[in-house]
Amino acid sequence: MALTIDYYFAPNSPWTYLGHERFAQIARAAGASINVLPVDLGGKVFPVSGGLPLAKRAPQRQAYRLLELKRFSEFLGQPIVLQPKFFPVNADDAAKLIIAVDMHDGSEAAMRIAGRILRGVWVDERNIADARDL
Repeated sequence: MALTIDYYFAPNSPWTYLGHERFAQIARAAGASINVLPVDLGGKVFPVSGGLPLAKRAPQRQAYRLLELKRFSEFLGQPIVLQPKFFPVNADDAAKLIIAVDMHDGSEAAMRIAGRILRGVWVDERNIADARDL
């Protein structure tokens, strides 16, 4: 029986960025196929789950988030800009692009473009809400 993983992720999340490539490697090693499913955490998930957008969190939680991102980045050996120029950023167009690539070229291509988009936000400081950067 073939293994299929439903991969729900936010294309603008630092945590997605830090885990994306490792997840892809684990899935490949297991011979699993991936259903690429971008989600809108800030606009859809947080309002119904009690989560708060970053700007509405207590300053202590915001500071701790930066500390944890730095720790994970160092542990994983992945570069990250902790406060990129274009974050928070609307990821709707990025999600649509990922879905379109998935439909046209398959999940492996969608995973690659998702990885590039994530790196664009968290390393290259690209504005993924701008079609020219996307």
